[in-house]
Amino acid sequence: MAQQEWSIEKGRKACSKCETAFASEEVYMSALFEVGEAFERRNFCANCWAAGIENVFSYWRTQIARKEEKRDDRQTLTDLFDNMMSATELEGPRHKLAFLISMSLVRKRLLRLEPSIWRDGREHLVLLRTADQRQFTLPHPEITEEELQPLHEELCKLLGIEV
Repeated sequence: MAQQEWSIEKGRKACSKCETAFASEEVYMSALFEVGEAFERRNFCANCWAAGIENVFSYWRTQIARKEEKRDDRQTLTDLFDNMMSATELEGPRHKLAFLISMSLVRKRLLRLEPSIWRDGREHLVLLRTADQRQFTLPHPEITEEELQPLHEELCKLLGIEV
């Protein structure tokens, strides 16, 4: 007997009957329906399923994965960076923290790295804020492996993130 393969779509993240989107961790029913020579998958919320669905070939209970809440720390990082860059003295751990924050802002495309400049025998990063074209100059710090973890913990504390 020849084995037949079916291509069954993953299914929408909304009820096929009432079209209500499924919430994070919501339990729903998935069902297969014969459509000609193929099968079609449809998903149903608990209310629509309880009301009755006809001509179901097969069904199973499933659940939407937990949706992680995305933190948006862009404004907090920008404010921290602005405060640090406006300080009269930017040395030691504060300087290194400002550098880490600037790299986070570069990663989020809120700051852009421009070509570095050399001043007093030391490399300085030139950073351009994309929103207002404001330019910042920050001496490139030497951060050792031993300093990285405490700096990371301090940054998390400032952002209110549990480590």
